[in-house]
Order: sequence, then structure tokens, then C-alpha cells
Amino acid sequence: MLKITSRRRELALLVLVFLYGICILLLQNLVPEFAVVLFSIPVALIVLVIAWKAWKVRRQIVAIMSRIVLFPVRVYRSGIEAPSASAPTLISVIISAALCAGVVFVLLLFLVLPVFAVIIGVPLAGMAFFAWRSKLDPLLLPRRFLRQLKTSPALSTSTLPRLKWWLVILEMAAIVFTTLMTTRPFYESPPNFQLSGNESEWLTSTAAAAYNGLQETGRIPRWQPYLSKGEPVIENPFNFIFNPFASGPSLLLGPVIGLRISVILGYFLAGLGGWFLGRVLGLGSVARVLLAMLLIGKGNIHAMLDSGYYQLALSQIYMPYVIGGVIAIFRWSNRRWPVVLTALALALQFLSGNIWYVLPTAVGAVIVGCVLLIGKGNRWIDVPALKRLILTAIFAAGLSAVVAVPVLLQFKQIGRHPDEIDAGWFVSVPNIVQLYFDPNPIQLITMRTPSEGNKETYRLLKELDEFFYSFIIPGWFVVLILFALPLYRPTSGRERRVWWVALLLCILATLWGAGGKQPVLWLYQNIPALAQWRFVGRALGVATFWLALLIAMRVDNLWRNISLADWSLLFGWQPRGSKFVPIILAGLLLVASAIAGAQVNDQWYKLDKIMHAIEPVSDRCVTWLRTQHPHEFLSVWQHEYTSITTFLNNRVRTWLIGADFEMLPQPATVGSPQINLNKIYPEYARVDYYDQIPLAASKGYKVLLDSPRAAETAHCLYRRTESLPYAYTVSKAWYESMKPPEDDDEPDINLKAFTPVDLVERRGDQIALVITAARTERTIVGLQESAYPGWRVEVDGKPAQIESVGGQIGVVLPVSDQPVQVYFVYDPIQPVIGGWITLISAVLCTLYLLVQRPKQSIETKESLTSYSQTRATLE
Repeated sequence: MLKITSRRRELALLVLVFLYGICILLLQNLVPEFAVVLFSIPVALIVLVIAWKAWKVRRQIVAIMSRIVLFPVRVYRSGIEAPSASAPTLISVIISAALCAGVVFVLLLFLVLPVFAVIIGVPLAGMAFFAWRSKLDPLLLPRRFLRQLKTSPALSTSTLPRLKWWLVILEMAAIVFTTLMTTRPFYESPPNFQLSGNESEWLTSTAAAAYNGLQETGRIPRWQPYLSKGEPVIENPFNFIFNPFASGPSLLLGPVIGLRISVILGYFLAGLGGWFLGRVLGLGSVARVLLAMLLIGKGNIHAMLDSGYYQLALSQIYMPYVIGGVIAIFRWSNRRWPVVLTALALALQFLSGNIWYVLPTAVGAVIVGCVLLIGKGNRWIDVPALKRLILTAIFAAGLSAVVAVPVLLQFKQIGRHPDEIDAGWFVSVPNIVQLYFDPNPIQLITMRTPSEGNKETYRLLKELDEFFYSFIIPGWFVVLILFALPLYRPTSGRERRVWWVALLLCILATLWGAGGKQPVLWLYQNIPALAQWRFVGRALGVATFWLALLIAMRVDNLWRNISLADWSLLFGWQPRGSKFVPIILAGLLLVASAIAGAQVNDQWYKLDKIMHAIEPVSDRCVTWLRTQHPHEFLSVWQHEYTSITTFLNNRVRTWLIGADFEMLPQPATVGSPQINLNKIYPEYARVDYYDQIPLAASKGYKVLLDSPRAAETAHCLYRRTESLPYAYTVSKAWYESMKPPEDDDEPDINLKAFTPVDLVERRGDQIALVITAARTERTIVGLQESAYPGWRVEVDGKPAQIESVGGQIGVVLPVSDQPVQVYFVYDPIQPVIGGWITLISAVLCTLYLLVQRPKQSIETKESLTSYSQTRATLE
């Protein structure tokens, strides 16, 4: 009788399985239903066998499941303090150092020669195993490193331990490395490339005006004559000249290179701000660096820069400094630098050239301050901290006065954006939340627009990335820190308050960014000024800031558990065996945090190309025109305002800025108020496409045959025979007899009545004219510069009455046959007032920092308080 061995049974079973599979494949083409039945039979048998086996070991399964379910309870009972350990021996330090060096070497070698890395790694693992069995400690140095990275004391503790110098260097190196990797497009692009985006050149034109003025006259001019009808530089709400981080490099090196440096510097400041906020909160090293990486890589900053919103992007970097400064005011009650730092951060955010994020940052600072004010010792309110917060607000207002005062005093002359209707576009909250965790810009957003009858539309995220692109953390990392590692320990009172505030403000900012949601809808309907905070999707930049803070606090809580929990009590292992658990979990969290931070910062190549060259067609066209007329004041009408740099470089005015914002001139003081000379089209027009020709022809423009070729048309420039001269004289009586136009379009007037003035010299915000013709009647001398408040005029060295002539500056001259010199200068008093307030505030902040209370008096006060409390207790 043939004896069937176990090997033969296995071979026969393998052959049967193979034949069974062949039968199923053949039947799949002939009778698919029968093939499904044959496939289901063995699967069902396997399930039954597994179920039967599981029933026999159900007690063991129940025990394992109960241990998993009760694992968080055991975490709470384990205690936060690490188990005491005996003093390490010298041989343990040597073995541990050798193991760490060997692991690093093997990992580096694995990238080049994986086979050799495995060959070396096996004996290395054996060495570590035998060292562990010999009662040595091969994990001594890694565990010490983990404890160095552990969390600092909670917010309720006033002091923080000093960080190791090498640890600070490592953390700063990580922030610098992340900044350099994130901002590669800004230093790898050719030197003549500049920021992309439809409005970037226009929004950053104040830096160009300041740089050109410094090069030509040695000072920053107060008037920009090459945009629209002329506009102020310092009083411009988009001006960021007084923010040294945003404008300093541009003033030194020019806007093309300087703006790039400012962007790189801004990203570093964002990371440093995240590190600072983590430090004042008492977060550990891993959480601090992670928060820095998330704030560097915020999708909102990337998308806004990509779309050209320079001020909106860089104003977000000051949020962590403001919130961290408020927290520092409570942590260090005897230090003065938190007050000055918070005030300076708020002022720099205001001076960044756009106030959109000033409001949510200030609201967040107020809420954090109010929450931390409550319940200090025996008092309901921490009165000293309240005084310091009020002083911070005063300092911030004073430091911002150089721009705030002119804007407030000339508020009526600043054009308004259209109000936001019903708190903006409607986007579902689940759709918004998905944007936080999904970096893909090619996804659809379902939205409704109130101004278009709430019709539901589908838009690509990439088309609206400057409003809605808000990637802040990969979804898998959230799953890891919340569910895969469900460790949690309760936090202290004040730290818990900050967590709840961050969660609340993140939710409110999400509802704000979603549009049309309560309670934001109620606020927009009842606070008229709030309607100017339009494009509510920008609020998602605030939500991602608070979400990044929540993530960092969660990671810090995990790290504290991993590095300090008593794992021998959790698993019931021997203390020696439990040493590996924190190393493995900490390594997993550290690597996952680094990968998540890297994914957040790798955004530029998902969006458009952030840098591009000066538009060649426009540059060639405008440069040719300046070459043909080297000394004339030139003004060109173009359909778009994307190509601004070439106009500024060639000192040519781009007559039409198509944005829905402008600086308004004063009402006319001569002639009919309905006559607007600023609407008279200029002498030249730039045409790129065929569909622009009919509009140019309707305004009297004819092709300039010598001009260069445009994008579609054979010639890029058109010219009209009659136009308003830059400097002109006109009879006052004739001008006042003009009838106002019937509509708001270009006034239909006889332009031949305006005589050009040939002797004109301008230096920035100063313009001199010489009128040589005899004047037989009272005559108006006018300039094509907007009659914005701040202009003054002198006639032959004597002050004269400045007039608004159809929205342009002018002066009325008496009858005379003598030549006269007219001198216009833009010299507003408002920036001077604001500048003095800012200067005085800066001096007061400096004195506040330098003139500290003596340390001895503070200690004496504390000792007297302690003595009185002890005496009261004894009595």
C-alpha cells in the first residue's frame, strides 16, 4: 500500500488548486455564471473553516479586542512621568552611539547600494539584539533625544526651560531648508522674470515708484504719475513701502529682484512665526517645526501669490506673531517685549498694503486675550494683563499711523469696492472642508452666486485658487494622528482654552469662507462696513492658520505620550522590552510629520508658473513709442492693466486701470461738476487683438503704421488726431460756458480750445510750467493729474488757490502780458501727521523696552506677597 506523505499531500493539493483555477478560467468565457458559482464554493468553505477556528479561540479574540478597546484607559492610568532608570554605563553610551551611526550609514547606503546596506544591516541588528540581551541599553541615546524633544511646561506655567543650543540650530536649519525648497521658483528663475498674476504689476507699483524716485531724485516721491490719472504713493491703501520686509529689498535692488527676496524672506518669517507660536504655547520641538512647515506651505499663500495678490499673501505671515505675542503677554507677566512684539506685528500686517487679514487677526487676538484674562488666581480678571493688552493696542495704532491717518482723513476720496452681497459666494461646508486636505487644484467646486440669481454653477478650483485653494495638511496624516494613534492626555486649563479658541475660530472662518452661512450672514447684513470684506473665500486663509495650530497641538500631545508614557504598564511587558515602543512610535510620527510637511510645501508645481518674463509684445510696443518721443509726456490707453512694468520703466502713463478701485479726485471748483476731463481718451491706444479695433475706431483712433506688430494685429499702436494736452491753458469764461454731457462717457468738447504748454519740467511730485503767451482774459492753467487733496500751487513764487478743473489740478491766472511761472507740488499734510505719530510711538516702544523695572524690586514684591500670605495662614 502506497504511503502518502505530507509532502505528497501538499503537492497533490497544489495540482488540484491549479486545475481548479484552469477550469474557472475556461468556464469564464463559456458559462460565466457557472464560473462564479465554482469560485464561490471554496471561498465559502474557507470562510466557514476560519469561522469554526475563530469560534474555538473566541476567548483569546475577546481578550485581545478588550485590550485594544481599553487601551486609551490604560494610557490615562499609566501616568505621564517616565519610569526611573539607573545611571547609564559607559559601554551603553558607546553601543548606543555605534548603533545610531550604523543606522544612519545603512539608510544612506540603502539609497545607493541596497544589497550592501542589507548585508551590513543584518549584523548591526544582531549587535543591537545581543547588547540588549546583555542588559546593555542600545537605545540610550535615541531615548535621550526623544526626551530633549518632549513638550515644555503648559501655558499655566510662567517659565519655559531654556532650549539646548544644538536643538535650536537644528530647528532653525529645518525652517531655513523648508523655506529654500518651497521658494525655489523665486531664485531659480532668470533675473528678468517677475511675479505672475493679472494684477501683480499694478499692486506692486508703489515699490517701483519708490525705487524710481530714489534713483532719480534721491527720495521717495509722494505722487505716481504713470498710473491712471495719477495717484498718491504714500496715501495709497495698497502701499507697503513702510513695511521693511515687503519693500526694503525692492528699494535697494529694484522691484524685479527685490520682490523675490521679499517673498523668500516672508516665507521664512511665516515659518519663524509658527516656531515662535509653538514655543510660547509650550509645544515640543517636533510640533514647533511642523507648525512652522505648515505655515510656510499654506495653500492660501501660494495661490494668492500665484494670482498676483502680493499684499494679501504676505500679510498672512504676521498672524502667528500676533497670537503668539498675546499668549506671551500672559505667560511672562514681567516681560515687556511681548507687548512691543505684538504691537509691531499688528502694525506690520496693517502696513503690508491690504487690511483684509487685519480684521480676523485682531478678532482672534481679542478673543484669545479675553479667554486668557478670565480666572487668574483669586481674581476674576487678570487686571495687569488687561492693562498690557490695552497698551499693546495703543502701540499698534501708533505704529500704523503713518498710513492709517492719511487713509482715515481722506477716506471720502478713496474709492470703494462693490459691497459683498449675502456674505459672498455660496459653497457647501463639506466641499470647503475637503479643500483643507486635498491638494489637487483640478477639482470642481459647486457654488452659487447671489449677484447672479443664486444660479448653481460648477467651477474648477484652479480658476478660483486665489480664493479657495486652502490645502494645509494631507488627509492621511489627520487619520494617523487622530485614529491610527489614538493616544490622548488632558491638557492644563489655559492650554485647553487656547485649543477651544482655535477650534471655534477655525469653524467660524470656515463658515465665513463658505459664504452665505450663519452667523456670518447676519454680521454682513447688520454691519455695513463688513460688506467691504468681499471675496469671502479669503477667510479660508484664517481657517487654515487655526487648523495648523490644532494639528500642531495634537502632534505635541501625541509626542508627549509617546516619549513619557509608561509602556511597560500599558502592555504588561518587562521594562527592557518596552524600551523599543517609544522609539518606533516616535520615529513613525517624526517621519510622518516630515512627509506631511513636505507635501504641504510642494505646491508651486501644482499651480501655475509663478514667475514669468515681462510681456514681450507690450514691452516692444511701449519702448518703441518712448524711443520715438523721448521727451514728451506720453499716455496710452490699453484694454487691460496686466502689463504695467514696461510703462513704469519707460515713464509712460497707462491711462486705464480696469480695477474696481481708484483714488477719487475732488469735485470740480471751476465749471460744471458734471464735466470730467479725466474721461477724455489719451493720444495713443495699444491694440493687441482684432476684436479691440472697433472700440478704438469708435473713439477716433487710427492705426500708427510705423508701430511694431502686436499679438494678432499688424500694428500695436493707434493714434487720434485730437487729444487733451498734458499741460494746457484754456479761457475760464469759455470753460464755464461748456454744457455738461448727457451721459457719463467722454465729454464732447472742442479740444482745440485747449492750448498746450510746451515749457514743462517735472520731478516726481513737483511740476513747473512757464506760460509765455499773453493773456487777454482770465485763463485756466491745468495739468492732467488727478485733483486729489494735497496739491498746492505757486504762481511766480507766491501761493495761489488750487482748483479742481474737471477732476484735474489747475489754477486761474489773471489778465497779463507778462510771462509767468506756475509751480505745482503734491505736499499733503496727512502723511506728515501720521509719520510723526508713528515716530513718537516707535520712540515710546523703545523706551518701554529699555526702561525696565529693577529686578530686585520685583523679587522684593514677590517675597512680601509670599510673607503676607504665610502670615495670614498662620493667623
